[in-house]
Amino acid sequence: MEQIKNYYKEIRELSSKIDDLEENINKEAYKILDELKKIDGWECMIESCQWHYEQYPDVFFNWCDPVVYGNVENPELVFKKGYSGDDDYDVLTINLNIPLEKQVNDKLEEIRKVEEKKQKEKEDKEYKEYLKLKKKYGEE
Repeated sequence: MEQIKNYYKEIRELSSKIDDLEENINKEAYKILDELKKIDGWECMIESCQWHYEQYPDVFFNWCDPVVYGNVENPELVFKKGYSGDDDYDVLTINLNIPLEKQVNDKLEEIRKVEEKKQKEKEDKEYKEYLKLKKKYGEE
């Protein structure tokens, strides 16, 4: 019986320590978010719930829960937003091994490339349509 009481006491102590560590993670997560917000274009990092963030930019992230995922070597900080009667959404993901500015710049570059690709596809489609019409109606 004494051994079980000792185990129980140890579990309670560890649970308290875990609670403290989780609280510290939350505090540090919001410090990282504050640093991210100082970088021009940081909003490109928002993965979901953009409309909700735009409605309440000053308080939206207060409604999110910071969670650390991944393994010890490659952890990611994820701000999750839950909605009643709906799923949880990953709003923002930050790789804890890569400088914030690099992550923002990489994301902006990715967006730029996607936009360029869309523009190229649009131009190619318009050019093909032009050639089709040219062939149909002939040159004047």
